Amino acid sequence: MEDLESGFLSLKESEVSVDDAWEYYSQLPAFENLVVFDQFKTQLTAHRAQLAKTKTKSQDQMKAMQHDRALHPRKTRNKRGELVFDLHPAKALLQADMKNKKHEGMTPSALQKTRPEYLEFSKEKFKERIYQEIRRQKYFYYLNHKREKKLESARKAKEQAAEERTNLVKQREEARAKESHARAAAAAKGSL
Repeated sequence: MEDLESGFLSLKESEVSVDDAWEYYSQLPAFENLVVFDQFKTQLTAHRAQLAKTKTKSQDQMKAMQHDRALHPRKTRNKRGELVFDLHPAKALLQADMKNKKHEGMTPSALQKTRPEYLEFSKEKFKERIYQEIRRQKYFYYLNHKREKKLESARKAKEQAAEERTNLVKQREEARAKESHARAAAAAKGSL
């Protein structure tokens, strides 16, 4: 499915036939001796149809959105006549300055005076944007920390499961060895 989405494998049967695709994929370790041609053919045909339908729907939605944007373009000013911060180049500049910690040790008004793009906004609004950006960065830090914690716990669980499997294998080998010794001892006793 990923190869179809990325364009590596064509959606059109006329460009890459099922037989040609099978010739390539049957050599891969993931397919070798696990997937039969009939199953591959059925799944490839279904995936091609599904992705073609999704692609058509996406294109239709994109056209509709472009049409609507042409009829109703996003306004650069809000109802109060203030500049919309999201559409202004100051947004990207503020994010970069905050990421580089340029704001630390400065008042919001001092930071506002550092760039002419910032001066287009009122002091109160610009101060709110600074605080909003601080909250945004804290939230991203929180999400990254949460993800790392989850990955770490998953890694530990995986290691623990592997260790438990190793211990189980050792216990089975020890049990087999004891059983083998007991049989050998019984056979030795019986031959006497």
